[in-house]
Parts: sequence; C-alpha cells; structure tokens
Amino acid sequence: MEDQSDAVLYLGPPSSITFARLSPKLCEDDTYMAMRLRRMAVMPVGAQDSIDRLKRYCATVVKK
Repeated sequence: MEDQSDAVLYLGPPSSITFARLSPKLCEDDTYMAMRLRRMAVMPVGAQDSIDRLKRYCATVVKK
C-alpha cells in the first residue's frame, strides 16, 4: 500500500486513532527524508514544528 498512496484519511473517533513511528531505516534513507521534509515544508500550519520533531526523532533512532 505504501507504494500506492502518500496518506490515509481517518474518519473515525479521535480516541481510537493510532500512529506508527517512522522506521530507523527510512530515517537513514537520504532520498526518502529529502522527499518527506520537502512535502512537510508546504504544510499550511505547523510545518517547522513538524519538521523539527521528525529530525529529533530520527536523530534518536539512527546511530551514525
């Protein structure tokens, strides 16, 4: 499914939604991260906070 879509619209109750963490392997993939950060940068609200949060998360899961 990940090769066929970029997002999923969840219409259920907020109390039942769950979130998956980005895998360390994707954090290490420079091409994927460039694409993800570029897409996040065009978000209308909260883009920089989201970008900073993703970068902090990846820094904690990737051992370089």
